[in-house]
Amino acid sequence: MKIEQRVEFKYKVKNINQLLETLNVLNFKEIYKKRKITSLYIDTFDFKIFKKGLLDDVDKSKTRIRIYDDNKIDCTFEEKLNLRSGKYKTTKKFSKNFTDCINSKSPIYKNLYPTSIVEYERTYYAQNEFRLTIDSNICFKTVEYRSPKPVLIRKNYIIAEFKLNKNYFDEFKINSLQPIKFSKYENSINELYEKI
Repeated sequence: MKIEQRVEFKYKVKNINQLLETLNVLNFKEIYKKRKITSLYIDTFDFKIFKKGLLDDVDKSKTRIRIYDDNKIDCTFEEKLNLRSGKYKTTKKFSKNFTDCINSKSPIYKNLYPTSIVEYERTYYAQNEFRLTIDSNICFKTVEYRSPKPVLIRKNYIIAEFKLNKNYFDEFKINSLQPIKFSKYENSINELYEKI
């Protein structure tokens, strides 16, 4: 199991070309090829994780099963924790097939059921201690357990996320960008399902 502690800043990008020019000036380099990410978020039957995330700024979590480039047999289980002591992410291999998880009508892990699917394309950049991901072509999908009628919503915005080691927290700023609170999971639930 891998555990990371980090500081994150998220931004909605209006002008991707301007951001890429700025990254070039700041000597950010692309470190991986663009790849597709698919995350299946899981929650309790009555969406307790989602509801707690809306109410609280800290002491909350998100749990997901993730695959890369549609490789449905190589799953990763991830839990993101936002605690008073900082933000953490735990990652470990997950033995179940991704398609089986999506179609499951019983709990996948402990008392957690499939909730929503979030897909996007991600590019990766780095400069010394600073890492940046840029997510585009974002879409949200329902799962059968929650909605018998499939729904897919495509978003036309781009999300940039800076991930820093805590020691560099105060050093990094791009003046043209204002940080936002943004959760792909919370946005997917708000847009896919009514009356939660």
